[in-house]
Amino acid sequence: MIRTIDPLDYLRKNIQQNKNIIREGDNLIFEDGVKLPLNNLTALKSSSKDKHYNLGSLWLFLKFKETLKEYMIEVQRQGIDMIEQRDREKMLDFFIKGVDNVDILDNGIRPTTLITLGKKRKPENIDPFYKDKNSKPEDNKKKEKYLYMMKQQELKDKNLCIMDYIYSHEKKSLNRNSLMKPPENNLSFENLLSMTKKIFTSEGGLKEEEEEKSFLDELIENNEGLGTSKLIIVVPTSFTEGNICEKNAKAFLCDGKYINLNSLEGNENESLVEDPSDNNFNYKIQGKDLLFEISSNVRKFTKNDWKRVVAVFVQGDDWEFYDWPKNENQSTILQKVKGYYMKYNDNPTNKNIKKWNVQILEISRNKRHFDVSIQNKFWSSLSEFLSAPRKR
Repeated sequence: MIRTIDPLDYLRKNIQQNKNIIREGDNLIFEDGVKLPLNNLTALKSSSKDKHYNLGSLWLFLKFKETLKEYMIEVQRQGIDMIEQRDREKMLDFFIKGVDNVDILDNGIRPTTLITLGKKRKPENIDPFYKDKNSKPEDNKKKEKYLYMMKQQELKDKNLCIMDYIYSHEKKSLNRNSLMKPPENNLSFENLLSMTKKIFTSEGGLKEEEEEKSFLDELIENNEGLGTSKLIIVVPTSFTEGNICEKNAKAFLCDGKYINLNSLEGNENESLVEDPSDNNFNYKIQGKDLLFEISSNVRKFTKNDWKRVVAVFVQGDDWEFYDWPKNENQSTILQKVKGYYMKYNDNPTNKNIKKWNVQILEISRNKRHFDVSIQNKFWSSLSEFLSAPRKR
């Protein structure tokens, strides 16, 4: 299957989703197996020179987060062009903050930078009359019948129908990747495909036998209206540097901004959350505008409250689940609820975390512009968790 990729948008999406990218010879190998050449030019241009940056230059700059001196050494070691100093802040705005209108972006050159992957497949079992340009009228009827049969055969393949639906309903933009970029939509292509499958099967009448409902579908069906139904994210009561609590959770989850409470003055700390209702916020997942609630105290949770808990941030202490339902243990809880452990990337990991079924989110101690990529990673993984059937 032939696939065309805009290398700039593809690199941006993988960086924002914190995907693994490595160099292998003269190519970059992405986490999903896609291989792109280092020297392929992109639409980002130099401010002082009449040239465009290639894929390798962007990758090394975004990958190497140390001092300028060490970055220069790494550039020389790998034989890759350096990003000019005046362009670096704009690069971070484009890749990390999701700013589209940076002045070093040259959209006019984009068509020439696209990369085509895959090979054309040879035609299979095509009747001779289908290729004959000088066919007779009776042959035209055969053609119509043949095309009708082919169309009916395609309709039996749900994957073809779903892809056709995506192509006919997608937002008209520069490229397909921009349709899925954060923060408006941080779903992976697999999640978009899953979401479209559900839309299509309800509109087109295609149903899978005994298909299980996703966690999200179950929550929506049990809580009509969504405006009054809050999905609960549980956070620690006390603050630990590198993690979040009730006071700074909303700033991180909504705005991609991590606030170290220990660095604030007393009045600033107290004013972060004056009203408990301020810890409610809306966030769109799979096209659904959902209402979330941040809570640090689960002691008075009702049975219905527990059904609405979708995520929990932990610190790694054995006593953290003491107030959770008595018939549950740490292992079963973290199967039903998505667990997260957030810390500074230079702090050691709690020994219990290595045994628990939680996802580790590592943030930089000083580089706040990278917070949004970790925020995107949180919402992307939570969306995938809610797309699966709920554990019982």
